[in-house]
Amino acid sequence: MPEVAVVFLVRGADPNWFVGVERFASSLNATAAGLAYKLYIILKGFASENEKAIVVSRFSSLVPVVLETQDKEFDIGAYRDALPYIEEDLVLFLNTHAEILAPYWLQKIAISMRRPGMGMVGATGSFESLSQLDGRFPTFPNVHVRTNAFMLRRQDAISMLGSLSIRSKIDAFLVESGPASLTRRFIIRGFDVAIVCRSGRSYPPPLWPSSGTFRQFDQFGLLIGDNQTRTYARAPWKEKRELVVRTWGKYLQMGNRVAWRLEQD
Repeated sequence: MPEVAVVFLVRGADPNWFVGVERFASSLNATAAGLAYKLYIILKGFASENEKAIVVSRFSSLVPVVLETQDKEFDIGAYRDALPYIEEDLVLFLNTHAEILAPYWLQKIAISMRRPGMGMVGATGSFESLSQLDGRFPTFPNVHVRTNAFMLRRQDAISMLGSLSIRSKIDAFLVESGPASLTRRFIIRGFDVAIVCRSGRSYPPPLWPSSGTFRQFDQFGLLIGDNQTRTYARAPWKEKRELVVRTWGKYLQMGNRVAWRLEQD
């Protein structure tokens, strides 16, 4: 049995769900994973049997496990609901907008995840704060692995996601970057968190601003892209600069290192 589960979520209420499916399936077929895996497809909020069949047929050669959920509790809630059906030890969660950008993508993420002391690995991370949106969010720099593409051990996913109630978009944002985010919960427990770039190099939080991934330069280091990385890529220079400052601030400058463990004390 493969040791890794790849969970791809497709949201039926997204008007561009078909584009997302085609993008992900094409990238999946074009890039070697480098590691055996079991594919799980979450059909979230699909009412049409024909549309469900279209999604499943696109991945038929991989014989995926197909799970269905209602269009409630956002992506994190759907991942939580899928966990009882997943048997593999490592679980990579990918949302509707995911696009694989480099070969051996799964092997690279899994190698980082299997390092001693590692709690959570993602394709991208950020220091951005949503404190202006809601005062509960930690102020900048708010270190967090983005939940567009992230890997956890199955038992950790069950313990951390199993009892969550996601009633609003803010609740989902809090899971990603709130005061009790997944990232912070691992850090508090003494675990490491990391992002993995296209080359396979694993970066701890102080080095995220120089990883060439999310909202940096031309994002040459991205291993898995998403809607936000594509928005940045298309943005005019002035907007790019604003996104960079919001995400990384002074930590783009050499010598400025984020105190990612101390902020949890």
